Amino acid sequence: SSDLVEPPPSRRVQLAARARSGGRVSVVDAVPYHAFEDTPRTGRLCEIDNGIGLRTAIEYAAVAAVPVVRRISRRETGTGQEGVTEFEYHDSRFPVFGRVVQDELGDEYAPTLRTVRWFGDDGLPAREETYGLDGSPAAGRPYRRVEHHRRPQWTRSVTTEFERRTSPVSVTTTETAFDTTGNPTREVETTERPGRPPVVRDTRTTYASDPDHRFAALPARVRELDGSGKVRSDTLFRYDEEPDGLAGSHGFLTAREDLVLTDALVTEVYGRVPPDFRRHGYHRRPGEEGWWATTFHGRFATVTGLRTTTTDPLGHTSEVRHSADQCFPEVATDPLGNTTVTRHDVRTARVCEVTDPAGAVTTMTHDPLGRPETVVRPGDSADLPTVRYRYGPGRVTTEQRAVSGEAEVLVRAELRDGAGRLLERRHAELLGDVVDERHEYCARGLVCRTSRGFRDGSAPDAAEEFRYDALGRPLTGPGHEERGAGVHDLLGRELRGADGVVHVRDAAGNEVETRTAGGHKVYRVHDAADRVVAVLVDDPGGTPVTTFTHHDGALPVPLEAGPHSCGRLVRVADEAGVTLFGYDALGQVTEKRWRPAHVAVEYRLDVVRRADGRVSEVVYPDAGDGRPAVHHQYDEVGRLVSVPGFVDAVQYDLHGNRTAVHYANGVTEHFTPDHVVTGPGGLRHDVTPAGPEQSVPGSEIRDAFGRLRGVQGDGVNALYGYDHTGRRVRTLVTNGTQVHEVLTPDDRYAIEDGELVIVVADAVWQYADGRRRYRHFDDTGEIALTTDEHGAVVSGKEG
Repeated sequence: SSDLVEPPPSRRVQLAARARSGGRVSVVDAVPYHAFEDTPRTGRLCEIDNGIGLRTAIEYAAVAAVPVVRRISRRETGTGQEGVTEFEYHDSRFPVFGRVVQDELGDEYAPTLRTVRWFGDDGLPAREETYGLDGSPAAGRPYRRVEHHRRPQWTRSVTTEFERRTSPVSVTTTETAFDTTGNPTREVETTERPGRPPVVRDTRTTYASDPDHRFAALPARVRELDGSGKVRSDTLFRYDEEPDGLAGSHGFLTAREDLVLTDALVTEVYGRVPPDFRRHGYHRRPGEEGWWATTFHGRFATVTGLRTTTTDPLGHTSEVRHSADQCFPEVATDPLGNTTVTRHDVRTARVCEVTDPAGAVTTMTHDPLGRPETVVRPGDSADLPTVRYRYGPGRVTTEQRAVSGEAEVLVRAELRDGAGRLLERRHAELLGDVVDERHEYCARGLVCRTSRGFRDGSAPDAAEEFRYDALGRPLTGPGHEERGAGVHDLLGRELRGADGVVHVRDAAGNEVETRTAGGHKVYRVHDAADRVVAVLVDDPGGTPVTTFTHHDGALPVPLEAGPHSCGRLVRVADEAGVTLFGYDALGQVTEKRWRPAHVAVEYRLDVVRRADGRVSEVVYPDAGDGRPAVHHQYDEVGRLVSVPGFVDAVQYDLHGNRTAVHYANGVTEHFTPDHVVTGPGGLRHDVTPAGPEQSVPGSEIRDAFGRLRGVQGDGVNALYGYDHTGRRVRTLVTNGTQVHEVLTPDDRYAIEDGELVIVVADAVWQYADGRRRYRHFDDTGEIALTTDEHGAVVSGKEG
């Protein structure tokens, strides 16, 4: 039973003043005093106010004459939400209690969580049980039980998962042995589940020794085995460039060696024809099995400053140079000479300036509390920064510059409670703020109600409610999909997928070879920065199907390089042709030049972007009468509202979903409540949900990547081509003597039978002769209806 009692009132004693020699009276003797030994609250913390809305109150009580914490209340002053934790103490055995009950009080959304802990005479935990007090018949059965056993240099814990059932769901036993300095040397974890064989993980750790005995806890080797003795992982650590098992005078890690592939794993995955692992950066350790990979770390402190290096298993070295006081990294250089420079504010220890490899400078400022205040990217200024953050009590407002040099900003705000939990996320519109999402929290601090998309000051729509069990797990929600079983190496990287595709990886983890279920082999060549530079199929010494060219600081400048291309991709050659890329100072692709294979012509596409990254103008390739430019207009939230000359208006609801699109040909497409296309002459077309995808009649041809290459049948043949991203860029259909070819090198234009067509807003196709086709799509992206420049139906059914 509980020994909880209310503390007695403190005694207040008045003493008579006593005269001392000299005739004077001591003030201490004349004033009243409290008996401190009888006042359990004296000098104890009773309240914490974190200054941003969270007040924590602590109440005390006396149990068996021992002052203890009885209740902790956490109250949000802004929302009124309160969470309470109560404690009960039993079986007093000075100086400890044998049993302590902790209740985290719940409500209708999450029940009270009760945790009962038992302690030994030494004050250490002996057992712990967890319950959910939801009033159900299972409330008296635990979710789990944890038991602890100890003796010198050895511990044993048993975790029994009941999930409120009468018999255990699983039992996990962990035994740990320690050395004389308290380091764990062996840990054996055994998990047993009904109807399944036990799962054992045996982890063994040895530690490095140094002649001065300065370091007692530097691991030298960590090796993990399963119950059958099969190696699950094996890692060696070397320090100060000393041999295995030793450390020097500094204790700096200088090398890490990992077992990646055991011989048995190689045989299981690759069979009798394994890859050449030595060529891929692996090695074998003398006297040990398997293939290993080593990463080296260097640290060089000289009069010029501190310099650290990391060399991957392939021998590629990255370098970081630090500030003069050796506190901050300042210059980072990758293996190909691309350098990123950072400057730090010493007072706040925050990054205040970043210069990327192409020379673009981004600056940041911080407020006196070290919080980000402004971000100025290339094209903006300190007076009109790219991003500005404003802070208030529990509120952070973000002002994103829409167009460089202009005052317009996109305003978004987040409101948080005193515990830092999100209460609201909103944005500003001309008609007033719109609350994108609002969250309410239950007594346990979990989200219990969420409202979305309503104007500030008006009542939200029906809120979505969430309920939990006592452990805080949602009671409803999508189930977890079972993943197909695959085979992984000892570092967790996939070697064989559930689809049967086999992967060969180099020692740095890059996928260098793929063996498909169809018998094809795809080879990928990587550069020193781990980027793919060539792709070959079936023949590793043949002609690449795709090549990638980058502009790197330590290599010769490619012909396609531009003022902002350093460290970026500038050229791709694939089966469709050659694509050249140009960038702005922010690293965004603003220019694409495409040269089709076997044709002496170039199509150039230019894109101008605003400060917030949205497209403001597209300049299309020249179709013979100049390069047309199309502008995009946005509202105060950054949503596309019109494309002059093509799309008159786009309407949205408060959730940000499109409700209607009004095209320049007089056709309107409505999306709510039903998907309907209306237009001149009483046009009405109901866009119904698409049915199951129909298989293409005829025989299919697929390539090594599994992509559809061709279809033959019924006198119609179709051939398809793809670019380096896997996007279909060529469709060639032959039907007897008729040949129809469509090239789509970019989403913004196409070439139909040699004629350039510009594509505006993903829906309007404009031909060189002035014809326009407005395409309306169903929910699967298939064309449901096509109208011309006058709003007349060209194809599809008119309802």
